[in-house]
Amino acid sequence: VEDITEYLCELVTADFNPECKPWPVRRATMADYEALCRLYADAADMQRTPRGVERPLRHGHVFIVEHEGEIVSSVLTNAETKTLAMIGGVYTPLSQRGHGYAGAAMAASSVSVVSNALRLRRAPPDAAMDTHR
Repeated sequence: VEDITEYLCELVTADFNPECKPWPVRRATMADYEALCRLYADAADMQRTPRGVERPLRHGHVFIVEHEGEIVSSVLTNAETKTLAMIGGVYTPLSQRGHGYAGAAMAASSVSVVSNALRLRRAPPDAAMDTHR
């Protein structure tokens, strides 16, 4: 019998501070598809195919931060069931890091997932690199 370890993160609404200021975060739509494809095309180990960008836009949660008209960070769900969501695809280009963009996008994504009564599942670090490319 093989032991299976799950990495679960349950957010308690009363203890969660979803402040995204000063960066505006919004849920992405299909109108953001081409810009997200460009963002993830240059993402090295986080690179996604166009299909890997489209799937979560249509069937999951994708949140983006824009600065000066450009997407500077994105967070998406790699998989969702009726009770769990696996957040992954957290990416900010190297030149845009250090401003809190990913943290703001993670907060918004977490609020959305929790408000939909899903528990968050964090993939083990190695597994996250191979999910839905």
